[in-house]
Amino acid sequence: MLSLLFRVRGAACLSAILLALMLSPSPAFADPAACPKPLRTFHMFNRDGKTLSCFDAWQQDFFAELGCDLQFVDANPGMNYRVEQLSAAHVEVITGLAKRPDGPFQYSRAIGNNNSYLYRHVDSPQWDQIKDWCDDTMQQATLIAPAEGYYGEKVEMLRKNPQCAKWLLLLPRGTGLSFDMLQKKRADLMVSSERYYKMLPPDDAKNYVRLPNIAIEGPVYLAFSAKVSSEFIKRVNQLVLKRRASGTATCELSAANSQD
Repeated sequence: MLSLLFRVRGAACLSAILLALMLSPSPAFADPAACPKPLRTFHMFNRDGKTLSCFDAWQQDFFAELGCDLQFVDANPGMNYRVEQLSAAHVEVITGLAKRPDGPFQYSRAIGNNNSYLYRHVDSPQWDQIKDWCDDTMQQATLIAPAEGYYGEKVEMLRKNPQCAKWLLLLPRGTGLSFDMLQKKRADLMVSSERYYKMLPPDDAKNYVRLPNIAIEGPVYLAFSAKVSSEFIKRVNQLVLKRRASGTATCELSAANSQD
């Protein structure tokens, strides 16, 4: 009889506990599509390395439209350091990164095309004979390339195989001397993104010519750390495509291809 009483009381207690659990409010779960907190990145500067670029304002406006509080860290570190910080999830996003074959990154849809080319001085038409990367003619040139940042496999090949040029000058990011060095005949060719060329004053731009046969880089993206939710990146992609459809330009970038 006593044993039966304990079983009845035990069942009653269990029922009460289950009822309390059913009636208690459900725990709040974070929305996976919500803005990451924190959402950290770096300021983006013009080539002089001092003034903030159009991309700096663009990224603030873009994430504000998503309702995100974009936070900035550091001053103006080099690209290699920025990528290291993204790999370690010390920042959550970098704007305008080319897709790398390595690195634990997630990428948005392309925000635009940042094509890079070889440029020469207007008085040096002989370099137009370059037909392919690292061909015999290119190997006779003194060439300027950026010291940091991923510009596609062709520039990576150049850094690892300097025999592609007679002399290879690797200049720091943000250096505004590159076109000036062509003007002063201290170099024959330089790797530069098209947007930097477009930023030259017209009287300066007429002094330089893009080689017709060499394109180095294409689409660029918002690159996210591995810790950022894929659901949030889906929201990012929706806004990227919405802006594409409306014809909204991304600073000096040309429009991205539909498949990127």
